[in-house]
This record gives sequence, structure tokens and C-alpha cells, in this order.
Amino acid sequence: MKKLMLIAIFSLLFMANAFALNIDKVETFPSTVEPGNIATIKLKIENSLEDTVTNIIVKLDLSSSEIPISPAGSSTQIIDEIDENDKENVEFDVI
Repeated sequence: MKKLMLIAIFSLLFMANAFALNIDKVETFPSTVEPGNIATIKLKIENSLEDTVTNIIVKLDLSSSEIPISPAGSSTQIIDEIDENDKENVEFDVI
């Protein structure tokens, strides 16, 4: 699965200061996934603002018929806060 494709399937929804958050890193575990097996997608979200960002909702958007994966659990993660110039990880299980 290509990282460019993974980045395209995520929607970040923020209550405030959305321009300050970036997806810093995308990883999959295992790196190669056989059809029908569960994999974990790990995102590192970076706050580049010089202020704490709160109430961050990270949603896995798999609504496109061209994306051959489905959530194997929740497709939404909530980050209470990311301090200024800090990073937080979120993980999604997919099948």
C-alpha cells in the first residue's frame, strides 16, 4: 500500500486551528498485507502552531469504492490535545 494513497484516505476534522496540524508520518504494520488479514495504520499528527490544539478528530475516510480496505474497529480517533510543536500518534485497524 503506497503512502500517498494512505494520506489521501484520511480526513482530519478540527474544531479550531486546522491549518496548524499536519500528518507527519504514515506507517502500516505489517508493511505488506494479504487480503483478509488485519493491518494497523499508524499516523503521527504534528501541531506546528505555537499554541495547544484541542478536540482533534481524526477520521479514516474509506467511502471511495477505489479503496480496497475496511475498518476493523473504529474509524474515528479523538485526540484531546496536542501541545505546541508536539506530535501525537493515532492507530486504525483495517482489513
